Amino acid sequence: MASIKDVAKKANVGIATVSRVINNSGFVSKETRELVFQAIDALGYAPNEVARSFQKKQTNLIGLIIPNIIQSFTNELTYHIEKELYNLGYHTLLCISNYDGVKELEYLDKLKSQQVAGVIITAPFMTDHDSYPYQNLPIVSVDRYINQTIPCVHTDNYTASCQITEKLLSRSVKKVAYIGFGADKDSLAQKRVEGFQGTCLRKNRPYHILNTYFEEPLSAYLNRVLTMTQDCDGYFFGCDYYAHKFISLLHTKHKVVGTDYYLVSFDGLSTNKDYSYTLTCVKQPFEKLSQAVVQTLMKRINNTEVASDILVEYDLIEGDTC
Repeated sequence: MASIKDVAKKANVGIATVSRVINNSGFVSKETRELVFQAIDALGYAPNEVARSFQKKQTNLIGLIIPNIIQSFTNELTYHIEKELYNLGYHTLLCISNYDGVKELEYLDKLKSQQVAGVIITAPFMTDHDSYPYQNLPIVSVDRYINQTIPCVHTDNYTASCQITEKLLSRSVKKVAYIGFGADKDSLAQKRVEGFQGTCLRKNRPYHILNTYFEEPLSAYLNRVLTMTQDCDGYFFGCDYYAHKFISLLHTKHKVVGTDYYLVSFDGLSTNKDYSYTLTCVKQPFEKLSQAVVQTLMKRINNTEVASDILVEYDLIEGDTC
């Protein structure tokens, strides 16, 4: 196995020069850098990551803690975050908390012991505010506040919800209903419910609010929703996935969305394009959201001051359903 000495000898440079090239530290001319890379390729040299990590007190690893691998929003966001990190030379360690606070803390302990450069937590379960035990670890939160020392990146759920609800009310003539997916009180997704309710109250429109906490199959829940909202012709779904499933249910009842019923949703997933209709929805720009998350984490890693609350602009998609 080739060593750093072998690389230096083949490139006809000093060991320190090879080290600067590998670690991208200090000045090395473009020509010399190219000679070192050619020697590395020719010899098949692989730097000792363990030794480098020990010396730098951190690795090129980023921990990504997500609540599950079931939700389409989480999957799409994970895809874009990993892509952004990889393009910057980082590798992602994926951890799944399953909404378990103890498990989340165990993962944080493990990631810290692995000397990760930083951690991204999507919808963190532990929001213990000032007693959060990882103040010295660069952490960025997505869609939920932990405390003022840990930046949170998100879209403006409340304002977006108000705007899409006004769109729904402009078409609906009966009651309207918000159909949620069990977001807990600390999740910023709750702002969607608040925006819906506040807009209905301002417009003096009657409404229902229904939520599921996954205690029954989705098909049973949506059938129950349809039974309980027979006085409604407008629906706001807290996520696209539920909206698509509800539209399929309405089709079995020979109901036409956009004529008999009006429907809006939240997220704007890339999988929406796979359907024959276009959802009228709030679109979270996953690429911009992921870029903001990763850029914020890089600033934290480099000890650059960042805001505690970072908003990413959303889009409103005019579709066939409202």
